[in-house]
Amino acid sequence: MKIYKKPLFWRLFNAYLIITLVSIALIICYAFFSFSRLYLSQTARDLENRGQLVAKMIKEQGSAIDPVFIEKLCQIFDVKTATRVTVLLPSGKVIGDSAEDPSSMDNHGERKEIRLALNGRTGIATRLSDTLQVTMMYVAIPLYNENREIIAIVRTAVPVTTIDNVIHHAYTRMTIFGLVIALAATLISLFISYKISSPIEELRRQFVANVSHELRTPITSIKGFIETLLDGAMNNPDDTERFLRIAGRQADRLNAIVEDLLTMSRLEQEEKETGIPLEKDSLCSVIDNAVQVCATKAKQKNTQIEIRCGEHLTASMNAPLLEQAIVNLIDNAIKFSPAGSKVWIEGRQEKKETVIHVRDNGCGIDARHIPHLFERFYRIDKARSRSLGGTGLGLAIVKHIVLLHKGRVYAESIPGEGSVFSIYLPMK
Repeated sequence: MKIYKKPLFWRLFNAYLIITLVSIALIICYAFFSFSRLYLSQTARDLENRGQLVAKMIKEQGSAIDPVFIEKLCQIFDVKTATRVTVLLPSGKVIGDSAEDPSSMDNHGERKEIRLALNGRTGIATRLSDTLQVTMMYVAIPLYNENREIIAIVRTAVPVTTIDNVIHHAYTRMTIFGLVIALAATLISLFISYKISSPIEELRRQFVANVSHELRTPITSIKGFIETLLDGAMNNPDDTERFLRIAGRQADRLNAIVEDLLTMSRLEQEEKETGIPLEKDSLCSVIDNAVQVCATKAKQKNTQIEIRCGEHLTASMNAPLLEQAIVNLIDNAIKFSPAGSKVWIEGRQEKKETVIHVRDNGCGIDARHIPHLFERFYRIDKARSRSLGGTGLGLAIVKHIVLLHKGRVYAESIPGEGSVFSIYLPMK
């Protein structure tokens, strides 16, 4: 069964979009419920304030309860504020109502909001009105005399449909706003996913193409020489030895490419997972070891290597990995410099960083190549690089090692005058 793997772009886009849409939905739901609670609470406070105003106007008429005045007050208040007003005696008898004849209304003493008001609290309830057959929000407050005795209950109410309309309108606007934000988030997710995935799909196709090409070249060469030998060239001892030596060199090159690929993979895995252990160690010792590794190659090209490093200079490092990075830089300096030239390695402290400079007086590098030097399989002169045994991964390995040390690496060069590769390590 063939397993289809989604391109990186769609995996990133789907992940960004799901996270964004879920976040927007949660925010809108939270905002809606918060607004609903806030509006209901505000409505209850408004009804309480209106009830307090009615109670104040009743008290200003004296201690006696005047049903005629109360009935007229309820009617006027309803017209002015669109609020139903009901006034009851402590017994539950209705003596004034803005929506119904009090004499036709039953006793309200058992209503939830009335019972709470009779206990000296503000009573709030939402239910279907028996009189109006409309769901209402009720707020009831006690009316006291000078002796702090409850002489009446003032109740205000508004239809819940009015509240629902406001909340529904707010919900509609929030939903439209959320859809607009979701559309914008979709477009932004598309853009971000493309910006991230495009170069990666390209830092992958190019890598696969480069690996295939680099491996195919020595394999094709080895295969060709073997076929030539089988076709009869092996009968000539001189040709046999020459072809086998060339095939051996190609095999060595193939092995070097595989080793560097494995090194790159290991470094990337360590960078992604736990990093590498760093210890304070002598920088000069690491540089000396790297020079010793390159001594044979330097001798073959009659290249002098000069070291400048303070004996007590230390750095926070993984010594084997840093040594490998320095070896790669020295190896390149020797490789791309003419015979009889000189290579300088300097270690020193600059401000809060430990710096390693590897300088040569070789052919130099054109400025347009500098930004790409540390890319995998990037070659300035492909034919010359391969002929010198390069895999195209040496500087990429240097970069990864330096990044694992939380440092940075730079290259400077003037064509015809040489190059300087510098590693900067933070002091810890």
